[in-house]
Amino acid sequence: MATMDMVNEELAIVYATEAIYKLGIETNDNDIKKLVDCYNPIIDMEMMKKHMLETSENWSEKESKYKSAIKFVVNDEKVIEETDIGELAEMLLGAIVNRTTKYCNDCRNWYMVGRENKPKIFCTWCKVGKHDCKNLNEIEKIHGLQWFCSECNELFTLRLQPQMKRSTCMNKNIFKGFKESDIIGKNSIEEINKKIEEIRRKGTVLVEDEIIDLAKDDVIDLAKVDETNQRKEKEEKEKKEQEKKEQEKKEQEKKELETKELEKEKVRNNEDTSNKETKQECWFWSNRKCKYGDRCKYEHTIRCKPMMEKGECPDSRCKLSHPKICRSIYYEGYCSRQNCWYIHPSNILNRYQYKDHNNDNNNQVRNGNAFNSNNFNQNNISNGSNMNQYSRRNWNQDNNNNSNCNQHNIGNDRYNNTHQPTFLEQWPTPWETRNQMKMMMGNMIKQMNKFMNVSN
Repeated sequence: MATMDMVNEELAIVYATEAIYKLGIETNDNDIKKLVDCYNPIIDMEMMKKHMLETSENWSEKESKYKSAIKFVVNDEKVIEETDIGELAEMLLGAIVNRTTKYCNDCRNWYMVGRENKPKIFCTWCKVGKHDCKNLNEIEKIHGLQWFCSECNELFTLRLQPQMKRSTCMNKNIFKGFKESDIIGKNSIEEINKKIEEIRRKGTVLVEDEIIDLAKDDVIDLAKVDETNQRKEKEEKEKKEQEKKEQEKKEQEKKELETKELEKEKVRNNEDTSNKETKQECWFWSNRKCKYGDRCKYEHTIRCKPMMEKGECPDSRCKLSHPKICRSIYYEGYCSRQNCWYIHPSNILNRYQYKDHNNDNNNQVRNGNAFNSNNFNQNNISNGSNMNQYSRRNWNQDNNNNSNCNQHNIGNDRYNNTHQPTFLEQWPTPWETRNQMKMMMGNMIKQMNKFMNVSN
């Protein structure tokens, strides 16, 4: 055994962690290592038990693994009869605690019992080994001696001993032996002992005072004992039956949920197959654009949302439709095609600004009185610049004068919204522009001739 001169509790925790580390090194089984590592001298026992049960939740053959871990820590091959995993976890934690540091009240030193040590005396409560600071050969020979470690001794003196005193004070009838008058003519001592043994064999525990009273009155009814046993058995059976019923209910609920889910999946599969048989996928919708929209006779599948917003899909296994994206808008952010066949993602802005052809045409619509002999004649046109200035000035005046009405007596705003100009309504027409150019060229030639004559 390792003996330490130690005062601090921190050092005790350090030695405890060393002992647990040593246990983990000595074993080659990973499951036992995991169970031993669940012990922490700082945490509460209930938390350690919970952590231990969580680590072994998905294990197969939990019971055998817990028993092998207990045998390894205790270093004893005794058969363990317990089958409950919670009790086995408590036994394993208690065995690990016994391998940590303990305080000896005799020599007032700290000691630690290793796996290689085999003490002769153990604590009657926690089963920790006694320190070998004294010769224990003579103490072993004393019959009925019970030894408590320092921690268990405090619990015994502070809690259990006062309760035992109270129970003895409450029990006033103390057995002082049988009188001859009670035994003669009723039952002998041997018969009473036989009946008591029969009762104990059946598993009942009677208080000595009650047995004495029954023996004195010569009324030890085994029927009453049987009734109590039967009641206990019935209660246990009822509990087991209730537990079985609850488990069966849970299993039935799980099966019902599974069947419902299977039925739903079957219905979905049937719907999918029926839809596939009835409708074909629209090629334009899945690849480009469909001009029919909801009126299309083919199926419009669900489009991928990130593909429609960003132009790319991060999921390589996505089964939704991925239409073709416009390359110019995706790479350059610029597409001049107003009716582009490909998809423009919603999060990518188009830097190209489309012109409103309706407004351009409306600006070119002339009023009924804008073109006449007063506004347009040969005298007003002297050269190309005058012609351009004249045409622009009069044209802008006609366009800005929104209050004037045309030959149909309709305002410009209404006219712009309801009527689109034809080819002949545009000013100037191709024939007019040709005549204007001829006139401009003639005027230029006349001016050149004048300059030539003056110079000569």
